[in-house]
Amino acid sequence: ILKRLSAIEDLGGIEILCTDKTGTLTENKLTIHETFTTGRAVQKDDIIFSANQGGGYLTATNEGKTPDPFDTALWEGLSSERQDRLKTYSTISHIPFDPVRKKNSVLLQTPEGQTILLVRGAPEAILDVCACSPADQEAILAFIATEGTAGRRTLAVASKSISKADYDSTEDETGLSFIGCVSFIDPIKAS
Repeated sequence: ILKRLSAIEDLGGIEILCTDKTGTLTENKLTIHETFTTGRAVQKDDIIFSANQGGGYLTATNEGKTPDPFDTALWEGLSSERQDRLKTYSTISHIPFDPVRKKNSVLLQTPEGQTILLVRGAPEAILDVCACSPADQEAILAFIATEGTAGRRTLAVASKSISKADYDSTEDETGLSFIGCVSFIDPIKAS
């Protein structure tokens, strides 16, 4: 347009315009937009806390790696008290995110000595391993569709208590309790 003003005529005939938005139109910094859960009385802070339990933020920063943008957004969504509480949990084992599985799994020990299997990832992958009613699944899928239509990414979290320290991901990653979903937004730059 700047070099050839007649290009404005060409722009009038455009049907589809593609642009790179990340870091150009947006801040390139994921932030938590909204949380969702089914009819259970789970607070927003509890969903974010659980999503952090399944993340690698502490491990990445301790090993000198750059944390995942989702982990960074989740970590920044916690109060300092909740961050301190999270540091008291210990990781027994961890299966990193895999694009084929579309989820990651973490076996944790709570400060009280309880063993928890926490799984987080793509909502459809998490729903496959959760024991949700059809009505709950429909509500979760509706939330995901709404957020997706608005261009937001979602992460689902589920867990269950287990009694053994070594687990088989195919055997134990079934019948999980759905905790909730977190949606993320990359805000548009003020400019």
